[in-house]
Amino acid sequence: MHSEFAWIEAIAPDFMGVITQRYQILQFISWMSPVGRRALAEQMKLSERVLRTETEFLRKQGLIKSSKSGMVLTSQGIEVFQGLEQFMNRLLGFKEDEKHLADKLGIDHCLIVSGDADQSSRVLDEMGKELNSTLQLILPSGQLTIAVMGGTTMARVAQQMTYKLSAGRELTFVPARGGVGEAVAIQPIPWRPAWPKRRTASTACCTFLKT
Repeated sequence: MHSEFAWIEAIAPDFMGVITQRYQILQFISWMSPVGRRALAEQMKLSERVLRTETEFLRKQGLIKSSKSGMVLTSQGIEVFQGLEQFMNRLLGFKEDEKHLADKLGIDHCLIVSGDADQSSRVLDEMGKELNSTLQLILPSGQLTIAVMGGTTMARVAQQMTYKLSAGRELTFVPARGGVGEAVAIQPIPWRPAWPKRRTASTACCTFLKT
């Protein structure tokens, strides 16, 4: 796949930059909508002139619409944004990076999501949704003990957990080593109401790295 992208870039050098930027604009509008052009430009660290050109293109394509309250994705825009997600992950090399990082850490699974959490806290929400979906796929049925680290990242991620995760499982959440000693609000124990209450007993440990 990466060799194919290299061939495309050889004949259209701006392809990668253009599609990545337009996808990220759709992504930020999805997170922040309704959002004005100035606020979006500040969030994305783009000039208003560049953003105006790109959003006008997306509007003409029927992917976004504007009102006095700001820009939002159209139904077609939502479909395109969601449809591009897996493609963009491959384009940006996330799956390869996930495998390399998992091998480096000696773990089975590693997740990387698009975005910069320092620019938008919505990135942490996306991380939580991705984690929730992945755990539903990889966790076996039965009794499970899940060790959870503390910190502001995991506190935000925990808010995206749903009760679907407990279907067919009895889950027990315990604080992992290093998960206590922070402010009470971001220690693992207060999160338990945010995680599924039904409890399953092998141990799963979710570890996140902040770079």
